[in-house]
Amino acid sequence: MKNKKFKKNEVVIYQNGDNFELGIIKTVKENNKYFVNYHTDDIANLTLARNLHKIKNIYAFDIRRKKEE
Repeated sequence: MKNKKFKKNEVVIYQNGDNFELGIIKTVKENNKYFVNYHTDDIANLTLARNLHKIKNIYAFDIRRKKEE
């Protein structure tokens, strides 16, 4: 697999037009695609790398995803 832009378990920002959401990379796929968790359940959405953005100052935050109760 080529050098990927994002790594598994990395927190990212998903951009959909003017809307932004936090997500966590669940699976790295081929062709600049990733399965990303955006919600509290274990369902991951297939997302193109062009819609994802790195968080450069992630070291300054403690971010974790809530699990479904």
